[in-house]
Amino acid sequence: MPIPALDAVDLKILRLLQDDGRMSLADLADKVGLSASPCLRRVRILEKSGVIARYVAVLDQRAVGLPVSVFVSVKLEKQREELLERFAKTIARWPEVLECYLMTGPRDYWLRVVVPDLAAYERFQEACVVVDFGTGINIDAVSAEGEYLGGAIGPGLEISLTALIDRAARITRIDLGEPEAAIGRSSRAAIQSGFVFGFAGMIDGLVRRIELELSEPRLLATGGLASVVVPFSETIDEVDDMLTLNGLRLIHERNARAAD
Repeated sequence: MPIPALDAVDLKILRLLQDDGRMSLADLADKVGLSASPCLRRVRILEKSGVIARYVAVLDQRAVGLPVSVFVSVKLEKQREELLERFAKTIARWPEVLECYLMTGPRDYWLRVVVPDLAAYERFQEACVVVDFGTGINIDAVSAEGEYLGGAIGPGLEISLTALIDRAARITRIDLGEPEAAIGRSSRAAIQSGFVFGFAGMIDGLVRRIELELSEPRLLATGGLASVVVPFSETIDEVDDMLTLNGLRLIHERNARAAD
């Protein structure tokens, strides 16, 4: 239904319903100076056209044990569309984030985070599992308190591909990329499927086991071939190509502040 032209009565109805979405029809009609039937007709048109998208309940944060609101601005390393979509998908998994807005200017996102206390906000920031696609695949777990817990190590894609080429007959090097299907119809297609889908499945299996030991961590990946495998992962939503360098920078900055 197309959005209707809004007159002064429609705007007054909207203002009243914004203040009290459960206002009775009789009270609403009385406040806008209409009888019940025409008032109801206007409300139904506003609902069907999408001007009134939905009715919600606004909770008392203290009453539900979440008295602290933290407003966070986020800047991504790059503003590519796929990274913005991946970030939004990741944020949607975190119940602490009640609002998330894409912004223009020096920052990319504005978040409203609700937590029981500031200590809980610190935990919200830090607990994570990082999958590093290097010579080997290193999966590192960091606790909510920022403590490195350990992880898992497996062979990397490139070194595994090199071993296959060196030891198997008539297999030549290929550039790993998106497989056309799980069932490869040629040696090249079969290798693409086995490596990309296979490593994605291996990582998902390890991450799911780690999640049994580390409650609700942030899941992200870094390294050269992360962007090849992560789109087919069911657990990793975020890729940060600069994670290691940013980590070194933060260590340097903290040490510099400590020295001062």
